[in-house]
Amino acid sequence: MSPLADAVVKANSPTIQELPGRTEESIPRSNRSYRTSLRTGFQWTFIGNSVYAASQWGILAVLNKVGSTEAAGLFLLAHAIVSPAALFFNFNFRVVWVTDAAANIRFGEFVCARLVYSVLLLVFVVAIGLIMPDANTSIVLSLVAMGIAAAGLSISDLFCGLFQKQERLDLSARTTMFRGILNFGSFACTFCSTRNVVASIAAMGIARIFLVLFHDLPLANSLFGQQRTWRPNPEFGLKFSWESTRTLTCIGLPLGINAIAGSLTPQIPRLILNYQNGLEALGVFGSISQVIAIGSMVITALGTVFMPRLSKAHQKGDVKQFVYLTFWSIAVAIAIGTTAVCVSSLIGERLLRLLYTPEYSQYQSVLVICMLAATGSFAGCICGMIIASARRFSLVLVASLSQCSMALIAALLFIPRFGLHGAAYSLVVSNIIMCILYAVFLASVVRDLRHAAVS
Repeated sequence: MSPLADAVVKANSPTIQELPGRTEESIPRSNRSYRTSLRTGFQWTFIGNSVYAASQWGILAVLNKVGSTEAAGLFLLAHAIVSPAALFFNFNFRVVWVTDAAANIRFGEFVCARLVYSVLLLVFVVAIGLIMPDANTSIVLSLVAMGIAAAGLSISDLFCGLFQKQERLDLSARTTMFRGILNFGSFACTFCSTRNVVASIAAMGIARIFLVLFHDLPLANSLFGQQRTWRPNPEFGLKFSWESTRTLTCIGLPLGINAIAGSLTPQIPRLILNYQNGLEALGVFGSISQVIAIGSMVITALGTVFMPRLSKAHQKGDVKQFVYLTFWSIAVAIAIGTTAVCVSSLIGERLLRLLYTPEYSQYQSVLVICMLAATGSFAGCICGMIIASARRFSLVLVASLSQCSMALIAALLFIPRFGLHGAAYSLVVSNIIMCILYAVFLASVVRDLRHAAVS
């Protein structure tokens, strides 16, 4: 982390639970009704993430059932290339906003900075498509369309962070649900009509932009007692500032690198599998590993609910509350992963046949290995969120880079020998390394918090 970012993160600046210029009392009471209940927040977030995860699976199901494994492979290839780049250019501004790591910067300046980096993302994606070896027109256009869709998602995600920080997770869940419904509806209708993957991705991107303009903005305005309109609330401070963008970049750079490393970890086996075995193998493995999203939606819900309160507990030096939330979140993550392994072992064959096509039933063993990898991924993801809530972004970065490096090494060793199974093995190995590092780092965070409380 740069000296500027370190200074900003560690500064003892006042917490800005509300937007600058707004106080707790100035927000309508109805908009504060969910702040006191972790259970309610979890329920709303779980429902929202369930709908969104179902939509993501639905897209792959449509591609496999209506199209072909090659069509699914083209979609997954575009996603595997664009998703890590999009996460990097996002610099995880949502976490920076929610944890108050940039307390003097207004929400509108976050939005403007993200718009700038969305343009840079599109430029980067176009460049990748032009220099990519053996890339045909369909691959290049699918990358561009996926870049537009990723840009729309990044803006909507920042508004979800605005709702999350106010602990109005019902509003964030509504946004996530609508996004999932629009994703699936726009993609499925376009693909069933045209059988064109590129046009379907582009339709999904347009739907995300409409969601921002006609749902997220009006909802954010109403949250702060303003008229529900697509015009930005002046109190958001929607203006571009080079100084704010530079500060946010310094703070978010470790998170951006962490995000791209975390995204590359599952994508590396897919890319190497595509190189070794082709788009069909990629389509099969990508579709099977997507089942992990069923558990990931619960993990994301836990992190979304706990992160604001973990951040507050850390800022106040409340060791008991911080450890309590840490223990239960990790326990739930491990329990979910263990359940997934048991379910895939018992009914994995029937599950794959139901979700996709009968040909997938022969890959039950791949599904079981993926669920073993998911158990480590769930626990590591929660630990990363906990450490990020303590603003120890550099530790999260170290763990993610180590995980990504190990995924690359394991994929190069296992995939040529074991194919689909080797891709799953590489995820298991990389997630074990991540969990070990996070356990050490989390112990360090708790120890430092206890020492600070005593002093």
